[in-house]
Amino acid sequence: MSEPAPPAPAPPPSNDLRGGLYLIIAVLCFTLAFSVIKQLTLELSEPVIGLFRSLFALIFFLPMLAQKGIGFFKTSRPIGHLWRSVFGYASFLFFVYAVARLPLGDAVALSFTSPFWSILIGFAVFGDRITWRLGLAVVIGFGGVLLIAQPSAAAGLGVGAIIAITSAIGTSLAMMMVKQLSGSEPPDRVAFYFMFVSAWIALIPAAFDWTTPRPEHLPWLAFIGGLFFVGQTFLSRAYMYGTFSRMAPLDFVRLPAALTLGYLVFGEVPAVIALVGMALIVVASLDILLGGRKSR
Repeated sequence: MSEPAPPAPAPPPSNDLRGGLYLIIAVLCFTLAFSVIKQLTLELSEPVIGLFRSLFALIFFLPMLAQKGIGFFKTSRPIGHLWRSVFGYASFLFFVYAVARLPLGDAVALSFTSPFWSILIGFAVFGDRITWRLGLAVVIGFGGVLLIAQPSAAAGLGVGAIIAITSAIGTSLAMMMVKQLSGSEPPDRVAFYFMFVSAWIALIPAAFDWTTPRPEHLPWLAFIGGLFFVGQTFLSRAYMYGTFSRMAPLDFVRLPAALTLGYLVFGEVPAVIALVGMALIVVASLDILLGGRKSR
């Protein structure tokens, strides 16, 4: 008679401050990666970039896999990992398409509808409590996004805008799956299976829109893979520790990070109205982060 399977380990206690710090680091990695990706879309197709992102990220997992052994791959949630990968890869690919078709500010501003979907999912699926303070912080943060990006009226309901909004919905669904998986799966396993399954999914669109990377592209693709390796492992930890509806709005940090990177690297000086928007986003994000220090 076989022995019963051991119970799944209990999830760690909620700690929104720790989760928020993990999420901010992940957001900074993703921001830097997308600044490189936008340049690569001029010479490589979007699906090919998505494929090599996953392949190079998997290479960075090799030392971890060698250390943890075959037990690292054992999971009782294969379907959960599959759906997390489908939503996550679709969100990534749609956003790359949106960035290639819209001004970067418009695409980023439209992607920030994600917290609204996330809060709705957090309320409906996880029973997260939506306080007036959380709602006000999200509204202030989104107002800051609009001040910085100032999305043009031309974006309207055009194809690029629809793609960007679809990416935002995909992001919310992917993060919902991360939160569900974090109850029984270690964060590194969640990140690994995302990149592993995404690589297989990416083969299909890449085969239909193939452009062969030149040797000078490979270091940049490897750099993107490394950033996504760090970003995904930290993102999984963020949703393991943090309350779902409090972690997602901290993605607002991505836009001021992009402005700072543009100034330091490209000499782009933001307008005064953009600086006001940046201040609103920082205030709202800090309120969400520090307001969540007391665990639910």
